Amino acid sequence: MRVNGNVVAPSITGDALDYTLAYDPPIDFAPQQTITVSINAADSAGNAMTTASYSFETATGNQVPPSAPTLISLAAFTNDNTPALTFNVPQDLNNDQLHFRVEIDDDGNFGAGTQTYDSRTNTAGFNPTPPV
Repeated sequence: MRVNGNVVAPSITGDALDYTLAYDPPIDFAPQQTITVSINAADSAGNAMTTASYSFETATGNQVPPSAPTLISLAAFTNDNTPALTFNVPQDLNNDQLHFRVEIDDDGNFGAGTQTYDSRTNTAGFNPTPPV
């Protein structure tokens, strides 16, 4: 196995039908660095496979978690006990897409009866500004 042209010694697990190669470099790759991995192998009879090469790019550096949203108001409950929450959407310094999960519980122990709303799956009535 080669990483960026250098021979490396991966850990190898599995069996003859399904091997897994894993490599943890001694020094982390730089942010936004393109990494090329090449793999070649041969069986005990000397039959060699065609070299397979793959490339990927590492994540950007300075990953900073976004600040928490701040509640602006909790409007009066409607006839069906549905609260209306208004909060500020924080700016993400890495320009990542943000998602929110709101949990509402009637007794504070967040056990049975907890209602969960996730911006990725419960989009009805979830209209933050700026959009997430």
